Amino acid sequence: MDFFLSALPNRPYCTDDLAAGLRVRPKSEALRRSHIQANPPSARAFLLLDVDRPAGAHAWDDGGLPAPTWTATNPANGHAHIAYALSTPVITTDAARLKPLRYLASIETGYRLATQADRAYTALITKNPIHPRWIVDWGRSVPFGLDELAEYLPVLPKPETRREVAVGIGRNVVLFESLRRWAYSAIRTHKPSEAGTKSAAERWHAAVMDRAESMNAEFPKPLSVSEVKATAKSVAKWVWQRFDATSFSEHQSELAIRRKEKQRAATQQLISQFL
Repeated sequence: MDFFLSALPNRPYCTDDLAAGLRVRPKSEALRRSHIQANPPSARAFLLLDVDRPAGAHAWDDGGLPAPTWTATNPANGHAHIAYALSTPVITTDAARLKPLRYLASIETGYRLATQADRAYTALITKNPIHPRWIVDWGRSVPFGLDELAEYLPVLPKPETRREVAVGIGRNVVLFESLRRWAYSAIRTHKPSEAGTKSAAERWHAAVMDRAESMNAEFPKPLSVSEVKATAKSVAKWVWQRFDATSFSEHQSELAIRRKEKQRAATQQLISQFL
């Protein structure tokens, strides 16, 4: 419980009625609501799952997963939220730290499949585990490392890479990857060979933001405005600071070599199977 309280945003989204929408309130007020935003902005401190069926709180056991940090069950229908606290929160809007984000997205996909949890659940808010409306079972008190969570999956699945079907944390990965690929090409028309001016940098950041919003609109459940802004800012800054025509050409050549190597390996595998 202490970890849950310390990780909460200072002004989380919350509500007592999902149909009435969400509101941002100070933490002390939000904690009195039945649903609350557990993860801080632009980070994941908890892996959250939504199991919409009776006895949902036991889905982790049925799926061969570790006992969670807590489960919160609706006594009216048995549907539950399952939460795993992460020992190190994973940043979702830092272009320099995509590897742990990809890792967490794969783990989330595996845990969702193992528990048959709701694929459309965005994990923006969860059943408040200190609210009397729910039946809460507090489990393990020590947060989980990503490697430990991954050990319970026989195979680490790859999250969906298509924007039109990407869900959960996978959306952050897809937005980063798609936006970064676009930015490496698009910046050539925004950053001249001579020193870029402040206005040029501002126009570049605006262009990246426009592209990010367009990509976000293609998700079944779009990311929050704040996450999109932070991601766009990170990608725009990352590419602007590192781009030059020579390095871009070298990067493109490296990608072409990798593609040819993959094609050659695939061809050799087909030949071996045929023989």
